[in-house]
Amino acid sequence: MHRGTRGNAIILGTASVEQRSAGRALNLQLGPDLASAFGDVRNADAVDSAATDIGESIGIVVNALDPGAVVIGGGLGMNAEFFDRVGHAIRLVIYADDTRRLPIEMTALRGNAGVIGAALAGWDRLVAEY
Repeated sequence: MHRGTRGNAIILGTASVEQRSAGRALNLQLGPDLASAFGDVRNADAVDSAATDIGESIGIVVNALDPGAVVIGGGLGMNAEFFDRVGHAIRLVIYADDTRRLPIEMTALRGNAGVIGAALAGWDRLVAEY
């Protein structure tokens, strides 16, 4: 992942999506057991808001870059209900009809995506320095 020159890439005008709506943010709102929090109707607004926030942000990037596919990972991205909500929110924001049909997939890396990404970022830095 490219975080930008100053580490602020993917910030779309407000606090980063990670700070507002990712797993850590939901943990602070709903507690550490997110799996059971998803089934609790009292948490529906927080879950919907996070999924919409993430999906809208991804949709904006899709409109700008027109990728061939979107791959979603991370702890929340592995939750089928959350994944579906994010995918729906992405498609609502996409402007072009043909782009709206792009594949939105769950990563094959499952919960290891972050660890693998961190290792690759470290490798890239090591290679660039030597």
